[in-house]
Amino acid sequence: MSSVHRRFFPLALVLILLQTAPASGQSLLAKFQWRRVMENANNSFAENGSRLKPKGLEPLGVFSDSIRQVVFDQLHPQLPNPPQDQNRFVVLSWRLIGETELDAERPTFRSIQWAFLGNTSLSNIDTLLTRDIRARLEKHFGPPTITLAESTVSTDSTNQDTIEFEYWFVLNDSLPVVLIDINGPWDRGVVISVPSAYRDILLDVKEAFLGQLIDSNERMPFSDYYYNSEQAQWYVTVYDGASFYDVRIDPPDLALGRPRIGAYISSSNESPE
Repeated sequence: MSSVHRRFFPLALVLILLQTAPASGQSLLAKFQWRRVMENANNSFAENGSRLKPKGLEPLGVFSDSIRQVVFDQLHPQLPNPPQDQNRFVVLSWRLIGETELDAERPTFRSIQWAFLGNTSLSNIDTLLTRDIRARLEKHFGPPTITLAESTVSTDSTNQDTIEFEYWFVLNDSLPVVLIDINGPWDRGVVISVPSAYRDILLDVKEAFLGQLIDSNERMPFSDYYYNSEQAQWYVTVYDGASFYDVRIDPPDLALGRPRIGAYISSSNESPE
């Protein structure tokens, strides 16, 4: 197609689409309308040629931080990352609810409607074995608020999940936070929960509060009862300061309290894995 043909092809298309009845049947108004269309078309072609000018790019208005960061990195690989949100959660203080405070605090904590976040958030803490997290928690905060020794455990069902430990905290003097081992020491990560009204900042709380466990490799020895419902078997899971291991035991008398670590450090190490 020649350049002349390409130039007038859009005009011909306009004429075909906008043609009206034969001139003999047109009203005076229709003729003026037709003249107006032709005048506008001629002015547009005279100004822009046979092609219309493209419109400028407009942002899509994506609000996802992850997508925004990917686009930023691709367009500006030489620039530093944009500043982070200054309103992210910051841990100013924390208080652990100890075993001796459990009875006084239980009504408050049990009445809260909780929002939960497990090990699916892809945080670094989610890659650690739960028993490793337990040893780090022991070092940073001390013994848990609740272990199996303070729980009522039924061994009648092989499908029942048992919680090995719970840590109850109050952050910044007002925010209740609970850490829970829900799948036993051989799984990864822990469950963190805050009141449902704070659901939107749950991930920020997790990263701010548990990030310190990743930043340091310090651990403290511990021993906890663990009941594996699939095996219908009791264990004491132990960290002796150097190694993690599990000792098979007969059903313990939970009324006697938590297991004493000294009774199991010298036992032959026995792991189900």
